[in-house]
Amino acid sequence: MSVADAAAAADKGKEKVEEPVPPARAAGGGNGRFMAYPARMAEHKSVVADAALFRAELEKLHAHMGTKLKVPIIGGKDLDLHQLFKEVTSRGGIDKVKAENRWREVTASFIFPATATNASFMLKKYYMSLLYHFEQLYFFGGQGWYQQESDPRSLPCIEVRAETQNIDKRKRATNASSG
Repeated sequence: MSVADAAAAADKGKEKVEEPVPPARAAGGGNGRFMAYPARMAEHKSVVADAALFRAELEKLHAHMGTKLKVPIIGGKDLDLHQLFKEVTSRGGIDKVKAENRWREVTASFIFPATATNASFMLKKYYMSLLYHFEQLYFFGGQGWYQQESDPRSLPCIEVRAETQNIDKRKRATNASSG
């Protein structure tokens, strides 16, 4: 008998009322404050099939989250966020694409000029900043996310370290020129 079966047998006859656990909390990612996504107004297949619906729903999500949606430019052209979303979700979502190293396939579906040498990096960056939560809501049916609280105590340490490095560089430059 498995542990799950034993637990189920022990609980048989007991009525439990459980609140649904958000996926991130269930996966152990419950750091920070839980922020609920708005209700979905369409299904994944609808937002994939209709670019205008995709854009409207993406704008609503960003407004709900208090983030700004600005279409990035790569290689002198607006990035087609709808195409990017379709390409990534058709391969199982961002985590699967990254785990299986399939970014080259996603990047190949776009036509970028040869001068856009960091296109793959930029696509990942923009997907994470602009489409990740949309994927969680419309592809995986997520309920929300955990907003990370930044620790203000860590910021001065970074600034001090950076300033210390600059002072050290100036000292080395002064010592090199005087010696």
